[in-house]
Amino acid sequence: MLQRLADELGPRGLALVTVALDGSPVRAARMATRLGLTAPIVVGDTPLREQFLVVSYPWTLVIGRDGRAVSAFRGVHSASTFREAFEKVL
Repeated sequence: MLQRLADELGPRGLALVTVALDGSPVRAARMATRLGLTAPIVVGDTPLREQFLVVSYPWTLVIGRDGRAVSAFRGVHSASTFREAFEKVL
């Protein structure tokens, strides 16, 4: 769902980056393939998790053009919820 929204809203400036907070780059790539993600995927670490106060998975941050977190979502949410949040920063 997030990839689909990123594909749709990308021309307006939305960029999706997936961060795996445990495992290796190979494991992260397998997960991305399994989920159908074509967005870039990076492997984070404990300092990254602490910086963004990630306490559960999935954890979705919406970051504005200025690099600041605008909103955060813990758990799974509907496409309409994410679309609304993305539209606010575009």
